[in-house]
Amino acid sequence: MTAAPTPGALIRSTARTIARRTAARHQPIHALGSVVAMVDADEDELAFDDLVRILDHHRIPILQPEYDQLVSAATLLGELEWLAEMDIDRLLEPRHDEEPGSAPETSSR
Repeated sequence: MTAAPTPGALIRSTARTIARRTAARHQPIHALGSVVAMVDADEDELAFDDLVRILDHHRIPILQPEYDQLVSAATLLGELEWLAEMDIDRLLEPRHDEEPGSAPETSSR
């Protein structure tokens, strides 16, 4: 049986993924690296707070899997309400199969 991921593992993975994905756009990679350092120092709650604030401040677009990891970490840390208040889901990039602001198509058959 596989152990459930810890908040720190989710936060570390999300910060690293975002840093790699946004490196070419000169996003705040060093700030994301400090999030990983906080996780390494067993400061998961501070790391989560910092990660969300970095995303918000720099308006870094996030992908659905990254958002899902943030929600999982928030749930484990008891910070889901705060994450919702930060309105981070507004940073979600649209999926490639839908246009921004459009609803998914439904079949009319």
